[in-house]
Amino acid sequence: MRSSLSENRTLTNWVRVLTGGHLDSIGPEIVVTPNGPYEVTGDLDITPKHTVLSSQDEPLTWATEGTLPSGSSTFLCRCGHSSNKPFCDGTHLKVNFDGTETASTESFSQQAKTYESPGLTVHRVGQICEHASFCANKTTDWYQMLPESDDATVRGQIIGMIEHCPSGALIYEIDGEPIEPDFPQAVSPVEDGPLWVTGRVKITRSDGLALETRNRVTLCRCGNSANKPLCDGTHVKIGFVAKTPRAALAGDLPKETEDPASPGVARRIVFGLSASTNAETYTVAAMVAKAALSELVVVHVGTEGEQSERLLSDAGEIFERSGIPHDRITSNLLTGHPSTSLALGADDVDAGLIIVGRGGDKVGKVPHKVSYHAPCDVLLVSGGSRSDAYQRILIATDGSATADRAAKRGYALARALGASVDLVFVGHPATGDLIVSDTIRDVGSGVATETWFLEGDPVRRILKKASDVDADLIVVGNKGMTRTRMLLGNSVPGGVLKGARSDVLLCRTVRQLESELEPGEGGVIERHGEQLAAYVDEEGELHLMSARCTHLGCVVGWDPTEESFECPCHGSRFSPTGELLSGPATKPLRPI
Repeated sequence: MRSSLSENRTLTNWVRVLTGGHLDSIGPEIVVTPNGPYEVTGDLDITPKHTVLSSQDEPLTWATEGTLPSGSSTFLCRCGHSSNKPFCDGTHLKVNFDGTETASTESFSQQAKTYESPGLTVHRVGQICEHASFCANKTTDWYQMLPESDDATVRGQIIGMIEHCPSGALIYEIDGEPIEPDFPQAVSPVEDGPLWVTGRVKITRSDGLALETRNRVTLCRCGNSANKPLCDGTHVKIGFVAKTPRAALAGDLPKETEDPASPGVARRIVFGLSASTNAETYTVAAMVAKAALSELVVVHVGTEGEQSERLLSDAGEIFERSGIPHDRITSNLLTGHPSTSLALGADDVDAGLIIVGRGGDKVGKVPHKVSYHAPCDVLLVSGGSRSDAYQRILIATDGSATADRAAKRGYALARALGASVDLVFVGHPATGDLIVSDTIRDVGSGVATETWFLEGDPVRRILKKASDVDADLIVVGNKGMTRTRMLLGNSVPGGVLKGARSDVLLCRTVRQLESELEPGEGGVIERHGEQLAAYVDEEGELHLMSARCTHLGCVVGWDPTEESFECPCHGSRFSPTGELLSGPATKPLRPI
């Protein structure tokens, strides 16, 4: 703390920053993801801090606890519920975190209230105060001291208080020049408090708008600020606890931070690339990959050579410019039949989603075949223009287990994008009311939903409602999309795909992916052509059994209500790890 400003006229360790600064940050950036974590990119140190208290519990200064490991793209918890703070572990998806941003994009100078005195001028924006309490002590505060700031000692004390303010809610100027401490570029998780960002790091909201780049700012990480993404001190009121993770200082970057993608959307997305891929398909792929924090695998089926290499290189540059980190983009050149190779390529990388252009108003041959033979979900993108993000998603359900899985995927995508849902049931309204209520309760909590009960031909009613509400995306399960029905053209998902003018997400509702299974969840997966019953226990260990019932060989299915595998043919039931629970089978499932 300075006793006299005259001793520091050269301001050796200070920089002069206008409160309404207009220079953009170069290098590191923090991006607020929709209803998700903060994505930190670039060379930015993560340095935990805590306050040093006096014997009277007054804050004296800040102490740094070292530097946490980080990658070129690191995700920090914003919801306040991660068990691996400060890193994200995906819990925001389970708690349906609402990260709606309400902080003003106006500059500090536009919002600030000014307090003038003979020796000092102070500017304050109260709504960004994080209540670190450096601006006051047991007997007084900066405001009470300000009238006496012509005294060098008092002025030095006020300056010391303001310099320790992490949020920059208080700044001061002398002789008309705003003065700021010289902070390094860093993001500091404050013990039991916010993320303290210093050194003029660029911060971008989830809608792409940039907050004013400032020398210091605090971001909410308790999940309860009324001024998101900025901290407003609510963590103090609710007793938020986030201790400095000292044990992690010498460790590697946690796995959850390397791969925090939504398990409800897709950890890995395959982008089907051709010379005719339109800009809309790029836009949708980038939108989904960024919202779901997914890896993006760009796949082109063609011949080796300069043209294919240039096509893949250009695609990678487009996705990087859209905001996807370089280390989350890979490219694969495959040969063979386009639809078959694309499906096999997705299977090889354990992709949860393929995104491909549908080829105009009518579905082209390649995307049409991909939609029938893909080992995972397929999002077919139309060629029409739209806003940057899906605003309205229509999900069709009939209450079946397969439709429930499609609804789960659709709601996960809506949650990641901040979109609303139109939940459509075609059938008897009395039955539909119960089914729709169960669907919203089980997978739709936290998402704005409008329900529709329709009667008549499912394909026509779904398409008509999608047109009426101007849906950006239709979500249906792919049940019934066999080759026979493809040739006859009489499956509901096939009819929707053929007639839709919006994008269509076809959810694979029979086979699951091993990577989709969460602790306590089972399902049927496929390995080397064999169907396996798979269960992930609460410790994360994978248990594999043959999916063939030991009675007559039917393929069992996972019953999430009973948390067991059940044979659809004669009702035999098996525990999550394959033990026999009830007959007519007499033996457990064969372990793998």
